[in-house]
Amino acid sequence: MRDHEKTRDQLIYELHDMRHKVAEFKMVQKRFRGIFEGHSAVMLLIEPVGGKIVDANETAAQFYGYTISQLRSMYTREINILPPAEVEALRLLAVKEQCNYAIFPHRLANGEIRTVEVHFSPIEENGQKLLFSIIHDVTDRKNAEEELRKSEERFSKAFQKSPILMAISNVDDGTIIDVNDKFGEVLGFSREDSIGKTSVELGLFLPENRTLMIEELQAHGCVRGMSLELLTKDKREVHCIYNGELIQTKTRRLLLSIVEDVTQRKRAEDALRESEERHRSLVEHLPQRIFIKDRNSIYLSCNQNCASDLGITPEQIAGKDDFAFYPAELAQAYRADDQACITTGIVKDIEEIYQFQGQDRWAHTIKVPYRDEHGRVVGVVGI
Repeated sequence: MRDHEKTRDQLIYELHDMRHKVAEFKMVQKRFRGIFEGHSAVMLLIEPVGGKIVDANETAAQFYGYTISQLRSMYTREINILPPAEVEALRLLAVKEQCNYAIFPHRLANGEIRTVEVHFSPIEENGQKLLFSIIHDVTDRKNAEEELRKSEERFSKAFQKSPILMAISNVDDGTIIDVNDKFGEVLGFSREDSIGKTSVELGLFLPENRTLMIEELQAHGCVRGMSLELLTKDKREVHCIYNGELIQTKTRRLLLSIVEDVTQRKRAEDALRESEERHRSLVEHLPQRIFIKDRNSIYLSCNQNCASDLGITPEQIAGKDDFAFYPAELAQAYRADDQACITTGIVKDIEEIYQFQGQDRWAHTIKVPYRDEHGRVVGVVGI
């Protein structure tokens, strides 16, 4: 309907309606201004083309270190250190509502670079299309995320290249999440064989060992230094020292298993123990009297024949010296022989007469320096 065809009442109604809408628009503008100027977040109004800063709030002035008047005379290229063309392309997308978020490096007045998160919204003010930008400083969060990323990278490298077998599994269902290179080297299961399977499906544990490990984990939340056997892919037993640690993430509980393969060490220990037992048996059955003393001429051990001569058992000699068994003059002479052998490192071959239980006896004694694994003289062996 044309205006000249409208009734007077219709024109009056439309005029009142227009005045109401203008009042509403002014109220919205006033509320927006109140929010913009008083908000604790950094806010800017920016021209999409060219990037001129049309307005800034007090929080923006405090954050960037410029006055509001200075910011109103600046362009975004003066604070955003990315290439201007790249930033303008994002602004034009934001005007079309095809992009509403970006992360930028912004330079403050003092030269400091801060990482900011920017949320865009296209608005109209006084007939001009602008970008309403809300800016959050996320520098600390990004730094923390970067440190976490580096930490995870370091852990991943240490995990994969560790000389000790390691695995990560889900506590609730036992599913293996990851294994390191050593896991495959020792047990014969590749990562592809292992990930997504459980230790039961792989047959890693002897049943009784797995039960002990789970009981310890449930009781203490960790396992420390448990000696157990694992089964390889070809069913060989590997002697291990097992350590397990529960790790709580945001979504699930994980078990970090750290396993030291001590198979070779155990074989060496078993061989050494057998060798020591053979030597001990040999020494015990020799007719000679054999003893070992430390650097202070204190007895450490002796064989049965030596102990019988002294009227004691072999277990009773440790910690005693010759003064406990012989006259002082003779004990002192024995001590002098010991020290000569220890200090010079030279074998002493001694023939002497001594009294024992009221009778004279001839003794032929050889004293040899007693050395530790580093070749240092730590005592004397007498035969």
